Amino acid sequence: MSTKVAMQIFRHDFGEKFMEKLEQFAIIHKYDDRKDFKDAWNKWTEQDSIQSLIHQEINQLQNSGYKGD
Repeated sequence: MSTKVAMQIFRHDFGEKFMEKLEQFAIIHKYDDRKDFKDAWNKWTEQDSIQSLIHQEINQLQNSGYKGD
């Protein structure tokens, strides 16, 4: 006898402000090599304005019931 476990599926669309910033970052760094891209990404994600947007995205996910990483 098999039992099926229902899996909840989450689909998240990033907010407009975050997408704008992400697209700008991607355009600026599209020709970076892997190391330079990673360094730039780490610096970018540490900016207060970007951290704020990231936390808004996390809060939106959590408020919709997502409990993952």
